[in-house]
Amino acid sequence: MALHPPEDTGPRERVPAPPKRLLPQFEYRPLWWNWAGLFRIMDDRIERRSAGLPHPVSLKGLRYFWLDGVFAALSDNITASFLTIFLLAYGATNGQIGIMSSLGNLLGVTALIPAAIHAERSLRPKSIVLWTAGGGGRVMVLLIALVPFVAPSAQAAIWMIVGANAVRAFFNNYANPAWTGIVADLVPESIRGRYFSRRTQLGQLVGL
Repeated sequence: MALHPPEDTGPRERVPAPPKRLLPQFEYRPLWWNWAGLFRIMDDRIERRSAGLPHPVSLKGLRYFWLDGVFAALSDNITASFLTIFLLAYGATNGQIGIMSSLGNLLGVTALIPAAIHAERSLRPKSIVLWTAGGGGRVMVLLIALVPFVAPSAQAAIWMIVGANAVRAFFNNYANPAWTGIVADLVPESIRGRYFSRRTQLGQLVGL
């Protein structure tokens, strides 16, 4: 039985060659500097420095915890650097600026003891961090920004800023004990030193 070649039905489409494997930072187009490329670089570095391959959920948590430190440093440095100038624009005296600094430090220290007790007894330390530094502290920054729209006078605006900054310091320090416990569970001991050194370095750079 003779075998006949298949009939020619017309020009065939050319099959494209498989794309070349690029480096992670150039794999995402059109621009390599995007969130997906940045996440890939971060994940690769965490995987290389870990003693074992992290669980995907843990890897995602480490990635966003790293970014959280960067954005927190950005927010804190903007607020802390310009808050005194904000008060001076309202005509605050040296004494009022000193009260703002000392009252914030006082409430910050006062928050640590009840916060440590609360973190030790709580079954969900993450909720403490979210409701204090993540929630209350951010709300105080928003209230400070809204002071010019609601303050009836310059002196009232000064004391509103002083009070909101003190409450913000209280919330931020209240979250510290619970945050420390979360860090111990989230970041593996094998990469903890390098992980936090890079996190701190980038946070300081962004703050600058």
